Amino acid sequence: MRNLFMLVGAPASGKSTLVRNLGLENYTVEADGIREIVSNPTSQLIEDNPYKVKKVINYQDEAFTWKVIYDILERRMSQGETIIMDSTHLYKGAFGKELELAKKYNYHVTAIDMMEDVAKQADKSITDIDGIVDKLMEYDHSRGDKIDNRDVLERYTKRYEELRDRKFNNIQVIKPKEFYNLISDGVVDMNKYTESPYQDMNRFNRIKVIGDVHGDLSSLKKVFSDHERGDAYIFVGDYLDRGTKNAETFKFLMTLKANNIFFIRGNHELNAEKFITEGRSKGQFGHKTLAELMKAGITKKDLASFQSRLVDVIKFEFGGKLYIVTHAGVEAQRVNTINIMTDESELVMGLSSKEHSPYDIDVDKRYASPYKYNSDKTKKDVLPTLLPTNIHGHRNAFNTPVITKDISYSINLTDDNDFRFIIIKPNGELSYYSEERIDSPTLVERMIEDDGVRQKQVEGTDIIAHNFTKEVFFSAGGKRWTPQSLQARGFFTRGEDIIGRGFTKFFNIGETPDSTLDSLVYPVKVFKKWNGFLGIAFYDTEAKKLRIVTKSGGTSIPNVDEDNLPIEIAKNTPYSEDTNGSLYDALYGYLKTHDHCSVALEIISTKDPHIIKYTKNFAKPLAVIDNYTGKFVPTGEYMFNINPLKVVNNKEELDDFLKNNSGGYDNEGFVLRGKNKQLKLKTPYYLKAKELRGRLDLYKEKGAKKFYESGYGKDSKWYYGAQDWFNRATSRDILDFSPELAIELYKEDESNL
Repeated sequence: MRNLFMLVGAPASGKSTLVRNLGLENYTVEADGIREIVSNPTSQLIEDNPYKVKKVINYQDEAFTWKVIYDILERRMSQGETIIMDSTHLYKGAFGKELELAKKYNYHVTAIDMMEDVAKQADKSITDIDGIVDKLMEYDHSRGDKIDNRDVLERYTKRYEELRDRKFNNIQVIKPKEFYNLISDGVVDMNKYTESPYQDMNRFNRIKVIGDVHGDLSSLKKVFSDHERGDAYIFVGDYLDRGTKNAETFKFLMTLKANNIFFIRGNHELNAEKFITEGRSKGQFGHKTLAELMKAGITKKDLASFQSRLVDVIKFEFGGKLYIVTHAGVEAQRVNTINIMTDESELVMGLSSKEHSPYDIDVDKRYASPYKYNSDKTKKDVLPTLLPTNIHGHRNAFNTPVITKDISYSINLTDDNDFRFIIIKPNGELSYYSEERIDSPTLVERMIEDDGVRQKQVEGTDIIAHNFTKEVFFSAGGKRWTPQSLQARGFFTRGEDIIGRGFTKFFNIGETPDSTLDSLVYPVKVFKKWNGFLGIAFYDTEAKKLRIVTKSGGTSIPNVDEDNLPIEIAKNTPYSEDTNGSLYDALYGYLKTHDHCSVALEIISTKDPHIIKYTKNFAKPLAVIDNYTGKFVPTGEYMFNINPLKVVNNKEELDDFLKNNSGGYDNEGFVLRGKNKQLKLKTPYYLKAKELRGRLDLYKEKGAKKFYESGYGKDSKWYYGAQDWFNRATSRDILDFSPELAIELYKEDESNL
């Protein structure tokens, strides 16, 4: 959280000892520590012993040392981290630069007065300079005579007296014991602190907690339409971007200045802050929102004024129940330990794990059912006290409803399409609202604005095909994917109408950090993965015809120069074994009466040089998809016999299925359709054959000599074990890959077992 604690006291007053005793070294910027990094220690004579010298801190490069200190402070402030500044702060200009940075980054500054404790230990008055210096000399001796100079300690003590007379430059002052309580006793003692996240809300009659606003002023005003005296409003963050009325929303928020209004910091506010503090902007705020605000006369000063009102967390008791409100949501194990030392990123972005990003962790389910995710711990370990209700926005990758309840409550107030808020009454009664957003751009508009999506007119029509760019596809770790580019995989529009669409983009296991088996939400449907080319069937109501096209809107398959091949293959594919008629006829009949849907097909052509060998052309229905929601349509899938090979209810069942079904040479792999996402899993045979194809292509392209000189030979990494296949193929002068070659090599391996 945004707190700067400045230790104040003469050398030997216990500043570093306090930090060490509380284990806060990593939170601390220590002036002497920086000095020791900037310069080696210097040697100093011991005047009463001519045979010895001692090593002391070098103070000769103070200008550079303090530049480094302030750079570190600013860096940490830009990341919203709580900071402890370990220096005497008893010198000319002390507090000046720190306060300047604190104002820039909206930090609360507190001085921790170490000297009163020294006086107390010496049993002296705070005004007894000699008595205090005596005690400081005693402390200094116990730590190895680092100062060993009474005059120096007396000078610092007198400066402290001057600072105390100036009332610490009007900075809030606390004692070491109070600081200890702030970070160790949790929510109970947090209300002693003026910038505490703890709020006494019992003075209100109702509390409305408002989800991510995102420039949707019309929906927001509905929340205030039944305002009553005694209502309080807590916003969970993300006030701008995405919506169509960002400037109007900001102006409305700026009018809300009463003591019943509370604003929490969201991750979208971090982009606005970058503009305020660094003059640079990124994300949708920099790309679009900022221009809207400037055009409406909103200044950087206005933005800074709003940012200064943001907090990271609000904890409160209302009607005898506890609540915690953050932007990202909190984990059950963390909720009772959140205090002023908690990292802002945890509250604004959410916690990640070694394998998963915060967006891939179901914080609501984990919070509501903490025992299930901590089987190695007792209930007492997981829930030492009553869990407050967890209220947040930010992430809803699992299509979570507003309320998740099991052992405890978690309330999710974000949704891509809906505006959400709740009303809490003193008796604990809770009402929630989730309605379609009003001031929200259409998905088509968002597609067109997305730099990761390209648009191409389908030849001979007024239909536009939207597909993600290769730059997005090859981005490291999938970092450039957006909600729009993920859906832009054969996404067809005419004006604002979505007339056809394929799958939302999904990944191979391990292809992105979030593409793991552990990330799937069960039950999971397991489908066979076919090794052809994606076709998308939809009914064109204006042309009054069924279209079956590739992702780009083409009517031929890449590498197979035959126009209208997808349609011809569909016409020659039987609808089912039990009925007459073709798949094309069934698609036409269904989609003409369900023109809000599309059917994704795998188009298999024997002329298409894929890995798996097929002996005939056919089209296989993969999914029926609602054009506007992107969701699967169960009734349509039933009609086209789109059935899973297996439905598994947990990881153990999935592992068992894969163990018994991943062999052979006629299967590319599986599509795993969980409740939250789809993933692709390829068989060992497919991966090995694909690696063989890639190396043979390289061998032909480079020639044998350059191939081995480039490191593709025996010393290179063979990820899927295709090296032996490669050696056998090249030894036979076979340089062209074919499915038949891979099958032959596979059978040779089988016969040698």
